[in-house]
Amino acid sequence: MINFRSKAAGGLTIAVAGLMALAACSTSSSSSSAPSTSTVKSGGSLTFALDEDVAGFNVLQADDTEFVLQEILDQVWPMTYVTQPNLTLKLNTDLVTSATLTKSNPQTVVYQINPKATWSDGVPINAQDFIYNWQSQSGNPTFKDLGGKAFLAASTSGYSSVKSVTGSNNGKTVTVVFSKPYSDWKALWGAGGTPIIPAHIAQKVGFNNGFQNFGPAVQVSGGPYMIQSYSKGQDLVEVRNPHYWGTPGKLSKIVFRFILDDSQIPPAMQNGEVNLASPALASVAFNAAVRAVPNTTTSTIPGLNSSTWTSTRPIPTWRRPTSGTRSPTARTGRR
Repeated sequence: MINFRSKAAGGLTIAVAGLMALAACSTSSSSSSAPSTSTVKSGGSLTFALDEDVAGFNVLQADDTEFVLQEILDQVWPMTYVTQPNLTLKLNTDLVTSATLTKSNPQTVVYQINPKATWSDGVPINAQDFIYNWQSQSGNPTFKDLGGKAFLAASTSGYSSVKSVTGSNNGKTVTVVFSKPYSDWKALWGAGGTPIIPAHIAQKVGFNNGFQNFGPAVQVSGGPYMIQSYSKGQDLVEVRNPHYWGTPGKLSKIVFRFILDDSQIPPAMQNGEVNLASPALASVAFNAAVRAVPNTTTSTIPGLNSSTWTSTRPIPTWRRPTSGTRSPTARTGRR
């Protein structure tokens, strides 16, 4: 399951289609404005230009959390809910078959993890993943990272309202009890920009520092794609996760190319070096330069956030809001 991410733009926002929808075809939306991914052909590769390199590979960690990393990990680390084009949340049944609010006082939510859900290294996705992700982002000083250090979480929102997370049914049932009511509980463990980090890896290498450099820990995936390679200042490559139990990604390969100068994006499009782009600022001059590229179209979709994309193929609309900050932009497509 692949989602769109979009960039926050203060009070004025524009939401646009993103890479996530290109990678999956089985999930459809009730929104009439969102074309189905069933029209996207399977196979091939896509090169996506990002406006900055990553600082690390743990989007949940304070020093690493950035919009570009969220875009990269959307299809790598799993999530419980996915935000639809109409901004409603849809349960990700590839990961959890159900999520039920069973009690209001105290607020209690029970998740049933898909029996097939497994990390790419063969370790089952289970209650321990939910427990670790809560503890590392709870802000509770009782919970420690390796070496007894405090977790450097990017945010504790929502998780700080959780009293306990327990597992049963061989780790495939997760019961979450809140210390105080939290209405946005569906945003936890995924849809709120907090995907699930593999607990069995983080417990070995560390939450704070174990994902700072590219290596085996970074390559473990619970989504339809996994990170194959990374070249600092150049690109990051994702390929299909051969161990993914759900609907496989449409594309065979996704190449994230780091282009820090927006002015270099239009010529890269012109030369066929990139298919999608997300500039730091979609200025009037930038949009004019992009429109000058043959077979390039632009469109704006109302929403909470904004992003700019260029594409050599139709892009189905599927996005979810994030906490990243960017200036208002519009989608750009090259066919």
